[in-house]
This record gives sequence, C-alpha cells and structure tokens, in this order.
Amino acid sequence: MSAGELLRSSKLDEIGVEHGFGTRHTLPITPTDVVFAKQVHGATLVRAEPGAARVEADALWTDRPGTAVGVVTADCVPILIAHESGRFVCAVHAGWRGSASRIAARSVQALVAETGCRVEEFRAAIGPHIG
Repeated sequence: MSAGELLRSSKLDEIGVEHGFGTRHTLPITPTDVVFAKQVHGATLVRAEPGAARVEADALWTDRPGTAVGVVTADCVPILIAHESGRFVCAVHAGWRGSASRIAARSVQALVAETGCRVEEFRAAIGPHIG
C-alpha cells in the first residue's frame, strides 16, 4: 500500500458502496464532505444531518445520496455497515465501551427498525485497528 491509499472491503465493493478505511498515512486525503459525530466512546447511533452541529454519538447512518459518514479511530475499531442496495450506510466507532455495549449489533438493529430492511440484507466491513 502506498501513502495516501485507502483500504477497501471487497464485500462493500460488491454492492457498489463508495468507502475507504484510512490510516495515519491517508490523513492528508481525508475528504472534507464527510459527516462526523463528536465521538464519546458510547453506543449511540444517530442519523447524519449534513451541515448540522456535531452530535454526540459513536455511530452515524444516512440514506441521503451523496452524503458520506465517517468515524475517526486510533486503537478503536472502525466498522462500515451498508445495505445491499447501497441506499443505507453507517459508520461505527467501536471502542471498548461501545463494543461491550454491542454498538455494532445495536446499530444494525436500529437500521432494521428505521428502514424496514432485514438484518441479512446488511454487509459490514471492519477496518484496521489495534486488535
């Protein structure tokens, strides 16, 4: 991998979801049009509202075409979740507290409740983390 290159998931590529996992080498190319939350190491999922003030949450989702959601991690786990249609996407910041609170599972459950989709219609990719 060369400097500036994003890591990608074949599972998300298969369903046509634009995505990427950055590393410390990709920071200079982080997009500016991504909606981020004020991460608090919890288990809250919120719908992303472009242009709104940052909300406290560790997972963001959207169904708006052209809206990107993202999280920032160091040793925590970045997880990207997408519906097989590509219409619904979610970015999850899973620290130890969020992981203990099952933030990834809770995010999928919330997406199912909000969208009416079935759980098996979602795909997830886990990004680089400390392990």
